Amino acid sequence: MDPITKFLNKVSHKFPKGYPDMNDPMDKKMLFELVEQQLSLFSDEELTNMVKKDTGIDVKDIDNEAELKITFDKLSDDLKKRLGINTPEQFKKALNTVLNLRTQPIILQVLTDKKYNPIILNRYSKEITGLIEDIPDKEREKFLDYLTTASKQIDFPTSKEGNIESNLEKTGLHHDIISRTISHTTQDEGKKGVGMGELALSILFKNITSAGSKGDLAINGQEFELKGSPATLGEKPEAFKIDKEKLEKLGITKKVEKVKQRSGRVVNKTSMLVDDEKIPLNQLSRVISDLYSRSEDKKLFEDTLKTILLDDIKLGIGVDARFNKIDFNDPASIQKNIALMNFVRYANKEGFSHFLVHDYGQGGSNNGEYIYVSGSPEKMADELYNSDVEFENIGITNLRPRILLR
Repeated sequence: MDPITKFLNKVSHKFPKGYPDMNDPMDKKMLFELVEQQLSLFSDEELTNMVKKDTGIDVKDIDNEAELKITFDKLSDDLKKRLGINTPEQFKKALNTVLNLRTQPIILQVLTDKKYNPIILNRYSKEITGLIEDIPDKEREKFLDYLTTASKQIDFPTSKEGNIESNLEKTGLHHDIISRTISHTTQDEGKKGVGMGELALSILFKNITSAGSKGDLAINGQEFELKGSPATLGEKPEAFKIDKEKLEKLGITKKVEKVKQRSGRVVNKTSMLVDDEKIPLNQLSRVISDLYSRSEDKKLFEDTLKTILLDDIKLGIGVDARFNKIDFNDPASIQKNIALMNFVRYANKEGFSHFLVHDYGQGGSNNGEYIYVSGSPEKMADELYNSDVEFENIGITNLRPRILLR
Protein backbone atom coordinates (compact mmCIF):
# COMPACT_ATOMS: atom_id res chain seq x y z
CA MET A 1 0.00 0.00 0.00
CA ASP A 2 1.45 3.42 -0.94
CA PRO A 3 2.11 6.03 1.81
CA ILE A 4 -0.69 8.34 0.69
CA THR A 5 -3.29 5.56 0.93
CA LYS A 6 -1.89 4.56 4.33
CA PHE A 7 -2.16 8.15 5.54
CA LEU A 8 -5.75 8.53 4.26
CA ASN A 9 -6.76 5.25 5.92
CA LYS A 10 -5.18 6.44 9.15
CA VAL A 11 -7.15 9.73 9.26
CA SER A 12 -10.40 8.63 7.54
CA HIS A 13 -12.25 8.22 10.85
CA LYS A 14 -11.95 11.98 11.44
CA PHE A 15 -14.30 12.75 8.52
CA PRO A 16 -18.14 12.53 8.74
CA LYS A 17 -18.36 10.32 5.63
CA GLY A 18 -15.45 8.10 6.65
CA TYR A 19 -13.26 9.64 3.93
CA PRO A 20 -12.23 13.19 2.88
CA ASP A 21 -14.76 14.53 0.37
CA MET A 22 -12.78 17.04 -1.73
CA ASN A 23 -16.02 18.68 -2.87
CA ASP A 24 -16.78 19.56 0.75
CA PRO A 25 -14.88 22.77 1.78
CA MET A 26 -14.73 21.68 5.43
CA ASP A 27 -13.36 18.22 4.56
CA LYS A 28 -10.81 19.79 2.23
CA LYS A 29 -9.67 22.27 4.87
CA MET A 30 -9.33 19.52 7.50
CA LEU A 31 -7.34 17.29 5.16
CA PHE A 32 -4.87 20.06 4.33
CA GLU A 33 -4.43 20.79 8.04
CA LEU A 34 -3.75 17.11 8.76
CA VAL A 35 -1.23 16.94 5.92
CA GLU A 36 0.53 20.04 7.26
CA GLN A 37 0.65 18.47 10.72
CA GLN A 38 2.12 15.28 9.27
CA LEU A 39 4.77 17.17 7.34
CA SER A 40 5.68 19.26 10.36
CA LEU A 41 6.53 16.11 12.36
CA PHE A 42 10.01 16.50 10.94
CA SER A 43 11.65 19.90 11.09
CA ASP A 44 14.29 21.08 8.64
CA GLU A 45 17.04 20.24 11.15
CA GLU A 46 15.54 16.89 12.13
CA LEU A 47 15.25 15.69 8.56
CA THR A 48 18.78 16.84 7.77
CA ASN A 49 20.16 15.03 10.79
CA MET A 50 18.22 11.82 10.09
CA VAL A 51 19.39 11.59 6.49
CA LYS A 52 22.97 12.56 7.36
CA LYS A 53 23.12 9.97 10.14
CA ASP A 54 21.69 7.32 7.83
CA THR A 55 23.74 8.11 4.70
CA GLY A 56 26.50 10.53 5.66
CA ILE A 57 25.10 13.06 3.18
CA ASP A 58 23.90 16.58 4.01
CA VAL A 59 20.59 17.06 2.16
CA LYS A 60 21.41 20.71 1.55
CA ASP A 61 24.29 19.58 -0.67
CA ILE A 62 21.90 17.74 -3.01
CA ASP A 63 21.48 19.95 -6.06
CA ASN A 64 20.89 17.57 -8.97
CA GLU A 65 18.94 14.45 -9.84
CA ALA A 66 21.98 12.17 -9.81
CA GLU A 67 22.93 13.12 -6.24
CA LEU A 68 19.31 12.78 -5.20
CA LYS A 69 19.15 9.23 -6.60
CA ILE A 70 22.43 8.28 -4.88
CA THR A 71 21.16 9.59 -1.54
CA PHE A 72 17.85 7.80 -1.89
CA ASP A 73 19.60 4.52 -2.71
CA LYS A 74 21.71 4.89 0.43
CA LEU A 75 18.71 5.40 2.70
CA SER A 76 17.97 2.46 4.97
CA ASP A 77 14.63 0.71 4.58
CA ASP A 78 13.78 1.74 8.12
CA LEU A 79 14.22 5.47 7.40
CA LYS A 80 12.34 5.17 4.12
CA LYS A 81 9.47 3.65 6.06
CA ARG A 82 9.59 6.37 8.73
CA LEU A 83 9.56 9.08 6.06
CA GLY A 84 6.88 7.31 4.03
CA ILE A 85 8.83 7.35 0.77
CA ASN A 86 9.32 4.62 -1.83
CA THR A 87 10.82 6.41 -4.84
CA PRO A 88 13.43 9.13 -5.55
CA GLU A 89 10.58 11.37 -6.69
CA GLN A 90 8.79 10.98 -3.35
CA PHE A 91 12.09 11.61 -1.57
CA LYS A 92 12.63 14.79 -3.56
CA LYS A 93 9.14 16.02 -2.76
CA ALA A 94 9.58 15.19 0.93
CA LEU A 95 12.88 17.08 1.05
CA ASN A 96 11.45 20.14 -0.67
CA THR A 97 8.32 20.14 1.48
CA VAL A 98 10.20 19.97 4.75
CA LEU A 99 13.00 22.32 3.72
CA ASN A 100 10.35 24.78 2.56
CA LEU A 101 8.74 24.90 6.01
CA ARG A 102 11.25 27.56 7.09
CA THR A 103 10.08 29.79 4.22
CA GLN A 104 6.67 30.73 5.61
CA PRO A 105 7.85 32.59 8.74
CA ILE A 106 10.22 34.66 6.61
CA ILE A 107 7.50 35.48 4.05
CA LEU A 108 5.15 36.31 6.93
CA GLN A 109 7.65 38.81 8.31
CA VAL A 110 8.24 40.33 4.87
CA LEU A 111 4.50 40.83 4.36
CA THR A 112 4.21 42.35 7.83
CA ASP A 113 7.03 44.78 7.06
CA LYS A 114 5.34 45.59 3.74
CA LYS A 115 2.24 46.75 5.69
CA TYR A 116 -0.23 44.09 4.57
CA ASN A 117 -3.45 43.74 6.54
CA PRO A 118 -3.01 41.26 9.44
CA ILE A 119 -6.22 39.52 8.35
CA ILE A 120 -4.59 38.08 5.23
CA LEU A 121 -0.97 37.74 6.36
CA ASN A 122 -1.13 34.04 7.16
CA ARG A 123 -3.00 33.14 3.95
CA TYR A 124 -0.69 35.17 1.73
CA SER A 125 2.42 33.69 3.36
CA LYS A 126 1.09 30.15 2.79
CA GLU A 127 0.26 30.93 -0.83
CA ILE A 128 3.68 32.34 -1.62
CA THR A 129 5.43 29.54 0.28
CA GLY A 130 3.50 27.02 -1.81
CA LEU A 131 4.72 28.63 -5.02
CA ILE A 132 8.33 27.68 -4.35
CA GLU A 133 7.89 24.27 -2.74
CA ASP A 134 9.57 22.38 -5.60
CA ILE A 135 12.29 24.95 -6.23
CA PRO A 136 15.87 23.64 -5.68
CA ASP A 137 16.85 24.37 -2.10
CA LYS A 138 19.92 26.43 -3.06
CA GLU A 139 17.68 28.71 -5.15
CA ARG A 140 15.21 28.93 -2.28
CA GLU A 141 18.06 29.94 0.06
CA LYS A 142 19.09 32.64 -2.41
CA PHE A 143 15.50 33.90 -2.50
CA LEU A 144 15.19 34.01 1.29
CA ASP A 145 18.57 35.71 1.58
CA TYR A 146 17.41 38.35 -0.91
CA LEU A 147 14.24 38.98 1.08
CA THR A 148 16.10 39.38 4.36
CA THR A 149 19.14 41.35 3.18
CA ALA A 150 18.27 44.95 2.40
CA SER A 151 21.59 45.62 0.66
CA LYS A 152 20.79 42.94 -1.95
CA GLN A 153 17.29 44.21 -2.73
CA ILE A 154 16.62 46.48 -5.69
CA ASP A 155 14.26 49.42 -6.13
CA PHE A 156 11.60 49.42 -8.80
CA PRO A 157 12.97 51.69 -11.56
CA THR A 158 10.67 54.61 -12.25
CA SER A 159 11.43 54.84 -15.94
CA LYS A 160 8.46 55.16 -18.30
CA GLU A 161 8.96 51.82 -20.03
CA GLY A 162 10.48 48.56 -18.86
CA ASN A 163 10.12 44.88 -18.20
CA ILE A 164 9.32 43.49 -14.76
CA GLU A 165 11.03 40.16 -15.36
CA SER A 166 14.18 41.75 -16.82
CA ASN A 167 14.44 44.05 -13.80
CA LEU A 168 14.15 41.13 -11.38
CA GLU A 169 16.55 38.89 -13.29
CA LYS A 170 19.29 41.34 -12.31
CA THR A 171 18.93 40.07 -8.74
CA GLY A 172 20.02 36.56 -9.75
CA LEU A 173 16.79 35.03 -8.46
CA HIS A 174 15.64 31.76 -10.04
CA HIS A 175 13.43 32.32 -13.10
CA ASP A 176 10.65 30.09 -11.73
CA ILE A 177 10.48 32.08 -8.50
CA ILE A 178 10.13 35.31 -10.48
CA SER A 179 7.55 34.02 -12.97
CA ARG A 180 5.43 32.16 -10.41
CA THR A 181 5.33 35.10 -8.02
CA ILE A 182 4.42 37.51 -10.79
CA SER A 183 1.65 35.31 -12.18
CA HIS A 184 0.13 34.64 -8.75
CA THR A 185 -3.35 36.06 -8.17
CA THR A 186 -5.39 36.05 -4.98
CA GLN A 187 -7.97 38.04 -2.99
CA ASP A 188 -7.46 40.70 -0.37
CA GLU A 189 -9.13 40.96 3.02
CA GLY A 190 -12.22 42.48 1.36
CA LYS A 191 -12.51 39.61 -1.17
CA LYS A 192 -11.40 41.92 -3.97
CA GLY A 193 -9.10 40.50 -6.61
CA VAL A 194 -5.35 40.97 -6.34
CA GLY A 195 -4.07 40.82 -9.89
CA MET A 196 -0.90 39.44 -11.42
CA GLY A 197 2.23 41.31 -10.47
CA GLU A 198 0.85 43.02 -7.39
CA LEU A 199 2.26 40.72 -4.72
CA ALA A 200 5.48 40.21 -6.68
CA LEU A 201 6.23 43.91 -6.92
CA SER A 202 5.60 44.52 -3.23
CA ILE A 203 7.73 41.57 -2.10
CA LEU A 204 10.60 41.80 -4.55
CA PHE A 205 11.19 45.55 -4.85
CA LYS A 206 12.54 47.44 -1.86
CA ASN A 207 10.70 50.71 -2.52
CA ILE A 208 7.23 49.13 -2.94
CA THR A 209 4.85 48.17 -0.13
CA SER A 210 1.17 47.51 0.35
CA ALA A 211 -0.90 50.69 0.19
CA GLY A 212 -2.60 49.73 3.43
CA SER A 213 -6.28 50.59 3.60
CA LYS A 214 -6.60 52.10 0.12
CA GLY A 215 -5.35 51.31 -3.37
CA ASP A 216 -3.09 48.57 -4.67
CA LEU A 217 0.42 49.41 -3.56
CA ALA A 218 2.64 52.28 -2.46
CA ILE A 219 5.91 53.27 -4.11
CA ASN A 220 8.26 55.44 -2.07
CA GLY A 221 5.33 55.98 0.30
CA GLN A 222 2.90 57.24 -2.38
CA GLU A 223 -0.16 55.41 -3.72
CA PHE A 224 0.60 53.18 -6.69
CA GLU A 225 -2.08 51.68 -8.95
CA LEU A 226 -1.45 48.58 -11.09
CA LYS A 227 -3.50 47.28 -14.00
CA GLY A 228 -3.18 44.16 -16.14
CA SER A 229 -4.39 43.71 -19.71
CA PRO A 230 -7.25 44.35 -20.11
CA ALA A 231 -8.55 46.14 -17.02
CA THR A 232 -11.45 48.40 -16.18
CA LEU A 233 -10.81 51.81 -14.68
CA GLY A 234 -13.52 51.85 -12.07
CA GLU A 235 -17.06 50.74 -12.87
CA LYS A 236 -17.69 48.51 -15.86
CA PRO A 237 -18.36 50.50 -19.06
CA GLU A 238 -21.58 48.58 -19.79
CA ALA A 239 -23.24 50.27 -16.81
CA PHE A 240 -23.38 53.68 -18.53
CA LYS A 241 -26.02 54.31 -21.20
CA ILE A 242 -26.24 57.15 -23.71
CA ASP A 243 -29.51 59.03 -24.09
CA LYS A 244 -31.01 58.07 -27.46
CA GLU A 245 -32.02 61.64 -28.37
CA LYS A 246 -28.51 62.98 -27.79
CA LEU A 247 -27.08 60.33 -30.09
CA GLU A 248 -29.56 61.28 -32.77
CA LYS A 249 -28.35 64.90 -32.58
CA LEU A 250 -24.94 63.58 -33.59
CA GLY A 251 -26.48 61.66 -36.50
CA ILE A 252 -26.44 58.21 -34.86
CA THR A 253 -29.45 56.01 -34.32
CA LYS A 254 -29.29 53.51 -31.50
CA LYS A 255 -31.41 50.45 -32.15
CA VAL A 256 -32.12 47.78 -29.52
CA GLU A 257 -33.91 44.65 -30.64
CA LYS A 258 -34.67 41.20 -29.32
CA VAL A 259 -32.52 38.51 -30.87
CA LYS A 260 -32.99 34.76 -30.48
CA GLN A 261 -29.74 32.87 -30.00
CA ARG A 262 -29.06 29.36 -31.28
CA SER A 263 -29.80 27.99 -27.84
CA GLY A 264 -33.24 29.58 -27.95
CA ARG A 265 -32.40 32.26 -25.40
CA VAL A 266 -33.65 35.76 -26.27
CA VAL A 267 -31.28 38.68 -25.59
CA ASN A 268 -31.16 42.39 -26.34
CA LYS A 269 -28.82 43.37 -29.17
CA THR A 270 -27.76 46.97 -29.75
CA SER A 271 -27.01 48.27 -33.24
CA MET A 272 -25.55 51.59 -34.42
CA LEU A 273 -27.13 53.06 -37.55
CA VAL A 274 -25.79 56.01 -39.54
CA ASP A 275 -27.83 57.01 -42.60
CA ASP A 276 -29.62 53.64 -42.22
CA GLU A 277 -26.30 51.82 -42.51
CA LYS A 278 -25.53 49.37 -39.73
CA ILE A 279 -22.01 49.98 -38.41
CA PRO A 280 -20.08 47.87 -35.85
CA LEU A 281 -20.39 49.32 -32.35
CA ASN A 282 -16.63 49.53 -31.86
CA GLN A 283 -16.23 51.91 -34.81
CA LEU A 284 -17.60 54.91 -32.93
CA SER A 285 -14.42 56.98 -33.15
CA ARG A 286 -14.44 56.70 -36.95
CA VAL A 287 -18.17 57.50 -37.07
CA ILE A 288 -17.72 60.58 -34.87
CA SER A 289 -14.90 61.88 -37.07
CA ASP A 290 -16.94 61.33 -40.24
CA LEU A 291 -20.10 62.94 -38.86
CA TYR A 292 -18.12 65.88 -37.49
CA SER A 293 -16.59 66.56 -40.89
CA ARG A 294 -20.11 66.65 -42.40
CA SER A 295 -21.65 68.69 -39.60
CA GLU A 296 -22.86 72.19 -40.50
CA ASP A 297 -22.79 73.30 -36.86
CA LYS A 298 -19.56 71.92 -35.43
CA LYS A 299 -19.93 73.73 -32.11
CA LEU A 300 -23.35 72.14 -31.56
CA PHE A 301 -21.85 68.76 -32.45
CA GLU A 302 -19.01 69.24 -29.93
CA ASP A 303 -21.39 70.50 -27.23
CA THR A 304 -23.69 67.50 -27.73
CA LEU A 305 -20.80 65.03 -27.48
CA LYS A 306 -19.46 66.84 -24.43
CA THR A 307 -22.87 66.63 -22.75
CA ILE A 308 -22.99 62.89 -23.41
CA LEU A 309 -19.57 62.41 -21.85
CA LEU A 310 -20.42 64.57 -18.85
CA ASP A 311 -24.04 63.66 -18.09
CA ASP A 312 -24.48 60.13 -19.46
CA ILE A 313 -21.01 58.61 -19.11
CA LYS A 314 -20.17 60.79 -16.10
CA LEU A 315 -16.52 61.36 -16.95
CA GLY A 316 -16.49 64.56 -14.90
CA ILE A 317 -13.09 66.18 -14.51
CA GLY A 318 -11.72 64.01 -17.32
CA VAL A 319 -13.82 65.83 -19.90
CA ASP A 320 -12.41 69.23 -18.95
CA ALA A 321 -8.89 67.78 -19.00
CA ARG A 322 -8.99 66.14 -22.45
CA PHE A 323 -11.89 67.38 -24.58
CA ASN A 324 -10.05 70.34 -26.10
CA LYS A 325 -7.13 68.04 -27.00
CA ILE A 326 -9.29 66.05 -29.44
CA ASP A 327 -8.51 66.34 -33.13
CA PHE A 328 -11.91 65.52 -34.63
CA ASN A 329 -10.33 64.82 -37.99
CA ASP A 330 -8.37 61.93 -36.46
CA PRO A 331 -10.31 58.88 -35.19
CA ALA A 332 -7.25 57.78 -33.18
CA SER A 333 -7.24 61.10 -31.33
CA ILE A 334 -10.97 60.76 -30.56
CA GLN A 335 -10.45 57.17 -29.36
CA LYS A 336 -7.53 57.78 -27.02
CA ASN A 337 -8.64 61.13 -25.63
CA ILE A 338 -12.09 59.85 -24.65
CA ALA A 339 -10.49 56.79 -23.08
CA LEU A 340 -8.08 58.99 -21.14
CA MET A 341 -10.96 61.15 -19.89
CA ASN A 342 -12.01 58.09 -17.94
CA PHE A 343 -8.43 57.58 -16.72
CA VAL A 344 -8.27 61.16 -15.41
CA ARG A 345 -11.63 60.71 -13.68
CA TYR A 346 -10.51 57.42 -12.15
CA ALA A 347 -7.10 58.67 -11.00
CA ASN A 348 -8.64 61.76 -9.47
CA LYS A 349 -11.28 59.71 -7.63
CA GLU A 350 -8.85 57.07 -6.33
CA GLY A 351 -6.12 59.55 -5.48
CA PHE A 352 -3.08 57.69 -6.81
CA SER A 353 -0.10 59.55 -8.26
CA HIS A 354 1.76 56.52 -9.68
CA PHE A 355 0.31 54.17 -12.28
CA LEU A 356 1.53 51.08 -14.10
CA VAL A 357 -0.12 48.97 -16.77
CA HIS A 358 1.55 45.66 -17.66
CA ASP A 359 1.02 43.08 -20.38
CA TYR A 360 0.03 40.18 -18.10
CA GLY A 361 -3.53 39.06 -18.81
CA GLN A 362 -5.79 37.71 -21.53
CA GLY A 363 -5.28 40.80 -23.70
CA GLY A 364 -1.52 41.06 -23.29
CA SER A 365 1.55 39.22 -24.50
CA ASN A 366 2.52 38.13 -20.94
CA ASN A 367 6.17 39.04 -21.39
CA GLY A 368 6.50 41.42 -18.45
CA GLU A 369 6.44 44.68 -20.43
CA TYR A 370 5.01 47.71 -18.67
CA ILE A 371 4.31 51.43 -18.98
CA TYR A 372 4.80 53.51 -15.83
CA VAL A 373 3.71 57.13 -15.29
CA SER A 374 3.51 59.44 -12.30
CA GLY A 375 2.28 62.87 -11.27
CA SER A 376 -1.15 64.52 -11.39
CA PRO A 377 -4.02 62.75 -13.20
CA GLU A 378 -3.66 65.18 -16.10
CA LYS A 379 0.12 64.70 -16.33
CA MET A 380 -0.19 60.92 -16.22
CA ALA A 381 -2.83 61.07 -18.97
CA ASP A 382 -0.52 63.17 -21.15
CA GLU A 383 2.26 60.60 -20.71
CA LEU A 384 -0.09 57.70 -21.46
CA TYR A 385 -1.29 59.46 -24.62
CA ASN A 386 2.29 59.48 -25.90
CA SER A 387 2.91 55.84 -25.05
CA ASP A 388 2.07 52.40 -26.47
CA VAL A 389 -0.83 51.99 -24.03
CA GLU A 390 -4.04 50.98 -25.78
CA PHE A 391 -7.72 50.90 -24.92
CA GLU A 392 -10.64 48.88 -26.16
CA ASN A 393 -12.30 50.62 -29.10
CA ILE A 394 -14.92 53.03 -27.87
CA GLY A 395 -18.56 52.37 -28.78
CA ILE A 396 -22.01 53.64 -27.90
CA THR A 397 -22.09 50.99 -25.16
CA ASN A 398 -18.42 51.37 -24.22
CA LEU A 399 -17.29 54.90 -23.50
CA ARG A 400 -15.23 53.83 -20.46
CA PRO A 401 -13.00 51.41 -22.37
CA ARG A 402 -10.65 48.95 -20.65
CA ILE A 403 -6.93 49.70 -20.72
CA LEU A 404 -4.38 47.23 -22.05
CA LEU A 405 -0.78 46.79 -23.16
CA ARG A 406 -0.14 44.23 -25.86
